[in-house]
Amino acid sequence: MLPYLLIFSITIGLTYISQKAKWANKRNIKILLSLGVIFTISLFAALRDYSVGADIMTHKTTYYDTALSTESIQEYLGQFNNEYAFSALVYMVAHVFGSYRVIMFILTFVPLSVLFYYGQKYYPKHMALLLAIYLMMFFNTSLNVIRQVMAISCIIPAFFSLQDGKKIRSLLLIAFAALFHISAIFMLIIYPIYYFSKKDKQKKYYLLIGGLFIVICSLLGELVNQDFMEKMGYSGYLRSNSTNMILQFFILKLYIFIFVAYFYKYYKNEERSKNLYYFIILDLLFYFFSNYVMYGYRLSYYFVVFYPFMISSIAEKVEGNDKKLLYLGLTISMILYWVDRNMIIGYDSTIPYVLGI
Repeated sequence: MLPYLLIFSITIGLTYISQKAKWANKRNIKILLSLGVIFTISLFAALRDYSVGADIMTHKTTYYDTALSTESIQEYLGQFNNEYAFSALVYMVAHVFGSYRVIMFILTFVPLSVLFYYGQKYYPKHMALLLAIYLMMFFNTSLNVIRQVMAISCIIPAFFSLQDGKKIRSLLLIAFAALFHISAIFMLIIYPIYYFSKKDKQKKYYLLIGGLFIVICSLLGELVNQDFMEKMGYSGYLRSNSTNMILQFFILKLYIFIFVAYFYKYYKNEERSKNLYYFIILDLLFYFFSNYVMYGYRLSYYFVVFYPFMISSIAEKVEGNDKKLLYLGLTISMILYWVDRNMIIGYDSTIPYVLGI
């Protein structure tokens, strides 16, 4: 646990300095500090042992080792039924760099770069807070989900593009995300959510459309991906999660939801923050039903990555005693989240950190 806390402290500290120090107000200095933080965390992830992260060895064997032994990219892509963007990325890295650690570096560097870009754009005064929440709630998960972390890196700009009224760009980003992980198609749900929060009338129709979409995607996920899961050696993997583990972590997520809901008065009139609030509700639902719905836990990941943006949007508005309550509750919830997920449940298989070189 100590290596994580050390890296987290250094990078959050540097981010706080770039946020507060007068000498760091210049754009070029902010960019350099941000790149230093992103590079440090990415290198930390890339140098870990292959045992740190449940799916690392599976993906190395299935994708990377196969790429090394295949001369033609067409022949290589033909061995996979979907998710060609990830396969192409692995093939290029394998033949250009010849190191799987470059893939491990990219899988952390890309989502962090996206996080920093949109954090600096919308919540520049709370970048340290945003990074801290991301590291505590999603970093260890990102070491495991491999293909999906690249899809998530596309879903974040897809959401913000839609909020800015760029609907076609958002749609294209979701389609591209699906080439990394097919489950990203589900994130078309952001469209009914977008219109639901935007329209005063006919909200029940958008709610119905969203509900039907969830059911259809869940059923398709069950049917379409079963063969792929078996091919990858994941058959029965999802349902191996015990009900007690799901319930235990769901209760913690519920606490965070209640905590965020308490501050609803601060963002109830802001469309983007309300949509992020709906994401937390969907995260609760999909995590709770992850024992029963194929990809339930996978779909939950798409919403978890938006927690840092949601809480940062609250931090921008709170004041007085509510501000103290926000930071106190946040500190407690993040500690509980980390301890419960990594030290009690052990779901992410990322404690302790083991150096791989």
